[in-house]
Formats: sequence, structure tokens, C-alpha cells
Amino acid sequence: MSNKRSRSPSIVDSSEKRLCIDQNNLLSELTQVLNQINSTPSSGEISAELIETFKILLLEIEQLSADESNLEAKAVRYESDRCLESWFDDLLERCGDDLDWNDLALALALEEEEEEEQRNEEEEEEKEEEIIIVDDEDTPVQRLTVS
Repeated sequence: MSNKRSRSPSIVDSSEKRLCIDQNNLLSELTQVLNQINSTPSSGEISAELIETFKILLLEIEQLSADESNLEAKAVRYESDRCLESWFDDLLERCGDDLDWNDLALALALEEEEEEEQRNEEEEEEKEEEIIIVDDEDTPVQRLTVS
């Protein structure tokens, strides 16, 4: 007879419930952190503590979902990915609203013009000047290349 003890079903059930609650808690915490980041004005600064919390939450979700057999953790990972994607889309939209597209287009056009001028100057410098020496009958006698 084996003296091995097995966990009682109630202990196993309670640990699974705790894991489920923890996973749901991770999503709520992630949502709260993203909302706090989102509410920070573009001229404001996001605290290092908030960024660290964000990083830890993402690492915990990643660690939980690494277990291929944990379908609930996979679902949490999927939901967190959706939450992050939505948050990034909102952030991009908000940043896009803050941009003055005309100023951006003008700045890009000026930059391209400057680059074109620089390329032309470099090409001019690279071109070799050729001097042709001719005799009295205008027949080329010698060609000299000057750099």
C-alpha cells in the first residue's frame, strides 16, 4: 500500500478557482493601468511605478499563458492582447488628432528638397571636368581630366 497523500478535491477546486480569480484580476488590473496611462495628458509624464506595474502584469500574463494546457490562461492572454490592441489604436487616433498634417507634409517636403540638393551637390563634385587640347586645325590632340 502506498503512503502517498493526494490533494483532496476541495483543495484542487479552490486552487483552480483562485487561479481563475487571479487571471480575471490580471485583466482588471491591466485595464486600470492602461486607463491611467491613457488619461495622462500628452504633455504629462507617466510614472515609473505605473510602467513597472504594466510590465509586471504583462510578464505574469505571458507566464500563465506559456502553459499550453491552461486554456483559461490562453483566454486571458487573448483578452489582454485585444485590450492592448484597442488601447494602441485609441492612442494612435488620439496622437493623429494632435498632429497638424499640413505642417508634417511641409516638413517632409523640405527635408526631401534638402536631400535632393545635397545629392546634386555630391554629383557635381564627383563629375570630372575634361579639358581638350586642340591643334591649329581644331583637331583634338590630348584630353586631360581634372578632378
